[in-house]
Amino acid sequence: HALGEKATAAELLAERARRVLAAAKDKGLKTDVATRALLARTLGVLFVIAAFFAGALFDRIASPARIVNLLSPPYWTVIVWNLLIYVLLLLGVVGLLGRKINGQVNLPLRTTLVRLASGFSFAGLHRGWKGAFLKMWLSVTAPTVSELLHTAALFFALGLTVSLLVRGFGTAYWAGWESTWLADNPTAVKAFLDHTFGLIPAVGGLPAIPDADMVEAMRSDRLAYLKEPATAAPWLIRLMVITAVVIIIPRLFLAFLARHRIKKF
Repeated sequence: HALGEKATAAELLAERARRVLAAAKDKGLKTDVATRALLARTLGVLFVIAAFFAGALFDRIASPARIVNLLSPPYWTVIVWNLLIYVLLLLGVVGLLGRKINGQVNLPLRTTLVRLASGFSFAGLHRGWKGAFLKMWLSVTAPTVSELLHTAALFFALGLTVSLLVRGFGTAYWAGWESTWLADNPTAVKAFLDHTFGLIPAVGGLPAIPDADMVEAMRSDRLAYLKEPATAAPWLIRLMVITAVVIIIPRLFLAFLARHRIKKF
């Protein structure tokens, strides 16, 4: 009578639910349900904190000595890894990566969640009520997990940056490089520095990238013999700028985007 004869089953169920909730409220019954478990939230916070300290420790692994290695493989691996993640996300947005499930393109994260759910199911998850549930489950779970991972990556970079700042205040570091394959090829090292650190303009007191002769003199086994060793201050600043541009700012944006998707749902 309230909805008319043309009401759909979904409209009938929604109206029935509203009336049940109203009746429960009139009787003083509690109907609110927590949407995020305390254990999951606690583990998420601990995961982010662990990522921060992992970033701080990672800096010590990347350059354990008093010399800041400008060719540090661990550091540049983190930079390349984050860039790769952005490329995968972009390919998924334009539809060049991932497979469709329930009409949605699924990136590796969603595909992993689908496989996880399938492992606990005896029947297919792509049809019927299970398919409908999977679509709703992914709408909530994937953005939540995505937000957590982006936030953890952000705090990993913050831990790395804080460690770099502490370096500058507590210890006098030299900037240098060492390599087995490029030891006798400072020209290649110079080219690498130009296309990485050199992307940060020499403004605000930052010196320009040194010439080839100075780059050759910055080889780690020769720094001890320099009368004026190359201070690591401008290089550390460039490292922090690169970290902010490649990791902190994009991950912050992606975390906010995931949060928006959660609230929208």
